[in-house]
Amino acid sequence: MSQSPEIQLVHSVNPPRLFSALIVLTALGLMSYMGASQVGLPQGLLFFCVGAAIVLAPISAILGAFALVARKNRFAEFFSQYYLLYRELTKFILPNDLGLTGIAITNLAVLAVSEGRFLDAKELLTERCTLKIDQALKVSLLGQICAFTGERDEAFKKLAEAKDLVCDASGETPDQAHMEALAEFYSNECGLLPDIGKADLAIESGLKGLQLREKFCGSDSYEVAKTLNNIGYAYLKAEKFPEATEALERAFRIAQKLNKESDYAGGNITNNLGCALMAVGEKDRAFELLSVAIKLPADGPFENGFRQYSLGRYYSEMGQFKEAAIQYSRAFHEWRNMQGLQHPDYTQCVSQYAEALEKLGKTEERKKVVEGLRKLQAGEHVPPKAMPQVR
Repeated sequence: MSQSPEIQLVHSVNPPRLFSALIVLTALGLMSYMGASQVGLPQGLLFFCVGAAIVLAPISAILGAFALVARKNRFAEFFSQYYLLYRELTKFILPNDLGLTGIAITNLAVLAVSEGRFLDAKELLTERCTLKIDQALKVSLLGQICAFTGERDEAFKKLAEAKDLVCDASGETPDQAHMEALAEFYSNECGLLPDIGKADLAIESGLKGLQLREKFCGSDSYEVAKTLNNIGYAYLKAEKFPEATEALERAFRIAQKLNKESDYAGGNITNNLGCALMAVGEKDRAFELLSVAIKLPADGPFENGFRQYSLGRYYSEMGQFKEAAIQYSRAFHEWRNMQGLQHPDYTQCVSQYAEALEKLGKTEERKKVVEGLRKLQAGEHVPPKAMPQVR
């Protein structure tokens, strides 16, 4: 996984710095103008590009948000960083940017979380925010980071705080936009709570979100399918396998009907349904779905690794320990650059890997893995790249 360039946020711009930046921009403009003249390029082209850059700068944070929704992560990062650079140059003369800095920072934090750069995201999310919905999103992201880095109690507190902020912003008579925001929160909370040992609460939140999404989006919408996926995941963690299978089968049917089974969320649904079918004894179809899921787009390295781990569990259950060990190794490879990872699925993968190595008679490798497992269970951080690889 490639690391994004380090982002440095500047809180104030003094006049000399702004003056220096303007001198540099003016010099670059003159050089470009003379260069265009020398090679015979239309001089108007330069002015068009410079003008477009100036016009787009104030709205580049919003463009970054749209790019993020469209899963164009590199465009989202470019537009968001471009806006922060623009703010660095103009903050002295334009003190109020109507919350666009918060949008740009949130865009970059969401990207950092999806790429496993939890510590980078946590640093970004310390920026000041005044809008309640925006603040709720940031607090929720902090809860997600805590869930992935083993801070379970703090994660639960952050999610509760985010819920209060969303409900407070909605007021006593919320409009549709606020209700949809609340549905989004419930759905996301349903996907996070199982990872901090709150599967029953997750199911409760997921069902609330499902009711709202069916009302506002329609019972066969993709938003409903994604919420059903989170509910199915919560049922899996609660070991309520028939209920998990029912929810995930419905999500899968909706994704197929909308031709969405091959995108990143469709891949999550496919993988989770494979896990549920494995739990209820439908091994052949489970293998088919799990084998498909690892080839579909995923929302970042953690999901990629989780799918490898899921297929490894299938092989372990079938007694194919060589194949299982290879899949667990691939999961660790996907997770190798994730910062501070201390997720329950990571710990379980290490445990399953140790068992597979024991069955294969790989004593030395197993000793290293067992030592890593001991540290993880004691609350210490063990980077996935420290795990010995089996090929």
